[in-house]
Amino acid sequence: MTLTNIFKIFKDGDRKERIEFIDLGILPAGDTKQYTLYVLNDSELYCQKLVFKIVNQMGEEVNVLESPETIHPGGFEKIIVEWTAKADLVKSLRANFNISGEGITT
Repeated sequence: MTLTNIFKIFKDGDRKERIEFIDLGILPAGDTKQYTLYVLNDSELYCQKLVFKIVNQMGEEVNVLESPETIHPGGFEKIIVEWTAKADLVKSLRANFNISGEGITT
């Protein structure tokens, strides 16, 4: 089940910078960068068996290094992702989120 719409994604742990996508920036080919993001379960569902899939504009999957398997209603959790540029870029790349799992009414 797709749960992306019930989550809010933030760049910071203070919940001040909400984002709709990750700006991967511009990296030389072969360089790797890690990003720490935060996810808020903005619903009354207990979400479990979560899978975070993040894909950039070129169709390349961004590695999810650390993510929660469950987030309770109102829960706020950290996600760490890593991306390695496969080619030299002249323009910043964006990556979008897809979050799936089970949502259970509490």
